[in-house]
Amino acid sequence: MIRAFAYIDATTGELLNLQFPQGDPPAEGINDSGLRVIIITDENLPEESCLDYHYFIQNYVYDSAASTFLKVGHKPNSYATWDLSSSSWSWDPLLVLRDIRQVRNTKLFYSDWTVGSDSPLTDSQKSDALAYRRALRDITSTLDNPSNTQDVTWPTPPSFLA
Repeated sequence: MIRAFAYIDATTGELLNLQFPQGDPPAEGINDSGLRVIIITDENLPEESCLDYHYFIQNYVYDSAASTFLKVGHKPNSYATWDLSSSSWSWDPLLVLRDIRQVRNTKLFYSDWTVGSDSPLTDSQKSDALAYRRALRDITSTLDNPSNTQDVTWPTPPSFLA
């Protein structure tokens, strides 16, 4: 029984979309868009939990050399691709660093008011805010190849900013 049609990035094996059967089935193989089409049946469905198609897309890639789906788990970040040759995730760390800088810049933006000449803070609070902002600006120099923004240990903001 045909369960779905999988549309797969032919280069990385990433499952991009699943389509439920309706009308004429697409031909298996590489289509005009450069995507690999695989007909999913009970025989090639890796596990029962793959009937949850969101789970299936998030946790599996297709190994075209072995003609099978491989469970690889969730991507560590949105830039990751599964490297079949090394059986590991790989990504461009500069793209992750860009995301970290965006989060850092947002945190700096929300604390900008603390350093203005009309700030209502005490001198002690201003000093705490300056120290927090310095730690934010220095965050990228202390990182050890994080895979996403959640891996970063962000400085604790002063209580008046929390």
